Order: sequence, then structure tokens, then C-alpha cells
Amino acid sequence: MLTFRFQKDTPGFLRKTRDQFGDCASFFLGGQLFIGAFAPEMVHEVTVSKQHSFIKGVGFERMRKVLGTGLLTNEEPIHMRHRRLMQSPFHISKISSYAQTMLGLTRKHIEPWRDGEVVAIGPQMMSLTFDIVADILFGSDISEDTERVQRAMHIAIDRIERTMLPGLDRFDYAPIPYFRKFEKAANELHDVSSRIVDQRIRLNIKRDDLLGILIDATTPDGERLSAREISDETLTLILSGHETTANVLTWTFSYLSENPQYWAALAAEAEEVLTNVSAEDFALRLFSAP
Repeated sequence: MLTFRFQKDTPGFLRKTRDQFGDCASFFLGGQLFIGAFAPEMVHEVTVSKQHSFIKGVGFERMRKVLGTGLLTNEEPIHMRHRRLMQSPFHISKISSYAQTMLGLTRKHIEPWRDGEVVAIGPQMMSLTFDIVADILFGSDISEDTERVQRAMHIAIDRIERTMLPGLDRFDYAPIPYFRKFEKAANELHDVSSRIVDQRIRLNIKRDDLLGILIDATTPDGERLSAREISDETLTLILSGHETTANVLTWTFSYLSENPQYWAALAAEAEEVLTNVSAEDFALRLFSAP
């Protein structure tokens, strides 16, 4: 019964558990003991200050079938090695150079919107953030595969979210259409990413996009990421820069739509602060803020 409730409404299940049992609660799902840590300071311990005391668990095992061994799914010490090699693309100066791409694609997406129109913001944000991360990461290399990659990523995300419980991974390769779609989607993502990375390296193609920076990244002692590691990291960046960001934007707009006083205050502040501010200057201010 608990497992069904968890699968049907995971956020609702977790909220009710927290409200009934407090900031730390345990429960069994699918025959496995789970411990919910709901207080912000507990989450900080698990994910930051004491992260070395925890493994990432069954959900991340499922993610590895889609993302490979990237930053999101890696355990230590491999995680730290990748993190050091991937620092340069996220330096403030590099992030500011992405601003014009973000601004241009945002304008393109919202230009058809009309005052008073009801917009399904979730799908819109998914589409926008995917276009941004794909352009910044791969540039024109992915243009022919954009729809294919976006469709495959959505199938993979849906599959992971619906089957995070222990034991369900045994059905991943069962002859059932839903599970076969997941296997096909994961293979498509790896095929596209590997092909683009291998072509860049084999032909020694130099481009100033995020993929080019990852290919050239080295540690002081000359260590580099392998082609497979780069391919896995690009898929991780697509997921983290696409689905997660889209969800944050969707919930933000949902909250603002229900609280018009905050919407008005935000619009007024944006008008005051961002007038005559370039995209690059805004990015520098934002990412250098404490």
C-alpha cells in the first residue's frame, strides 16, 4: 500500500510523512528501508558537509543506465577527479559568454506569447532549457538530432522517476513496450553523444563551445577525460541543465502566478535593475554574488 502511494504521488507522500513524523522518518518501500531527511540542515549534511559518509543509492544506479558515469552518478574518488577537470567551463568569464545565447533563445521562445494568453509553462520551460543547453554544449553539431535527443531524454527521465524503487530495475529489459522504450531511449542518447564526441576528437575539430572546453580540459599533471567520460558528462549536463532548471522555472512561475504582489515586485525590480544592463554584465553580477 505504501509503495503504491509513493509511486502515485511522491511529493505528497513525502510531505505527509514529514508532517506526521517530523524532520527524520523511516519507512519501508518495496521491502527496503528508507530514511527521509527533511530538514535543510540534514539535507546539507547528506549532500555537502558529510557527503563522503553516504553512497548515492539505487536511484542513481538507474540513472547510470542513461547518463553513464558522470558527475551526477559518480562516487568518490572518481567524482572529485571529474569535478576538477570540469571546473573551467563554469568559470565566471565562461558563464558570461553564454548569456547572449540564453537571451536570444529566450526571446525566440516567448516572442509568440500574447498578453492574456494561457501558457502551459512546464512544456515551454522544458523546450527552452533544452535548446539552451544543447546549443551551449554542442553548438551546431546536434542540430540534426535535437528532436531525437529531447524525446529520448524525456522518455528516460519519466522512466527513472516512475521506477526509483529497489528491485524494479530487474524489469528494464523485460519484453514490455514501456521498458523497451527506456532501453531504446538510453541507447539513442549514448549513440548521439558518443558520435559527436568521437567525431570532434578524431577530426581534431576545435570549437569554443562547452564540449570543446571539456575535450581540451587538463589537470596540472596533464590528466584528461577519456572520450567515454566526456560523452557521459555531456549527457549529465543535458539532464542537469535541462530538466532540473525547467522544473525550477516552472515552480517559480507557478508561485508567482498565485501571488501577484510578488510578481509585481519582481517586475518592478527587474525594470529598475536591468535597464541598460547587457546580458554579459548581468551574468557577471549574478554569478559573482555571494
